[in-house]
Amino acid sequence: MTLTLPTELQTNRLLGRPATDGDMGFLRHILGSPQTMIWLSADGKAADEPRMLDITRSLSGHWKAHGFGVRLFFLRGSGAFAGWGGIRYVMLDGAPELELLYALRHTLWREGLGSEMARACLEEVRATGLVHSVVAYTQPHNAASLGVMRACGMSFERTTTVAGLPHVVHRLRWPVEPQAADQASVR
Repeated sequence: MTLTLPTELQTNRLLGRPATDGDMGFLRHILGSPQTMIWLSADGKAADEPRMLDITRSLSGHWKAHGFGVRLFFLRGSGAFAGWGGIRYVMLDGAPELELLYALRHTLWREGLGSEMARACLEEVRATGLVHSVVAYTQPHNAASLGVMRACGMSFERTTTVAGLPHVVHRLRWPVEPQAADQASVR
């Protein structure tokens, strides 16, 4: 499957652009935050500088390799960094999947920005007609992330283990568009 998305993505309150190798300063607001990393890391601790650099390069590298991936989102108007969101390839339980990712600065939680960002990313990939399924997963007690998944129309599929921790997998499915039916797609 060849999936290429525009670099810019706008919502009512956010403007997104692809992650780059130089974005560690922005990502530090999430990766260095104990409030956020309790949900994003296996040990629940903020990432150190080498780990932040690895994550920054990984997010940037996905765009370079595949023509889509995670974007950094900024508040329209102020331009302040809000978080990241996007779709990426992942292996989950030994199978290739397209995963929805999203994370916000903890100071912006509970404003609906995570759902706004996630819905825009999902709608963009659905509109290509090439994808008929996207997953998202989180720890079972991460109520905020589960709320984003539900707000996007995702449904519980199964439990699994990721990085040694129990996770719940949710999935959103769309019908395969007729013009895309003969092309390869991920699940």
